Amino acid sequence: INPGAGHLNWVYIGWVLQDSISPALDLGGELYFHTASQAGTSGALGWNVGGEFNFDDNHHLLSTIGRDTIENQVTYTLYLAYELDL
Repeated sequence: INPGAGHLNWVYIGWVLQDSISPALDLGGELYFHTASQAGTSGALGWNVGGEFNFDDNHHLLSTIGRDTIENQVTYTLYLAYELDL
């Protein structure tokens, strides 16, 4: 629900495929679609691919790269993070 002048209610839906290649490596991909959120814009299809490298049970390196179209502008994203599980 997106109230306001010129705003549209919109939907975001996606599908993920992920697999553990080995105990140390998980890889995956995501496709998603969102409808327009403002009048005069269009919906778009986006994607991400990424993975997680598991150093051990507590230390992980996560990364993803992807592409989206938001309000008729193409946006590329890159994400890199360290995760510590206590």
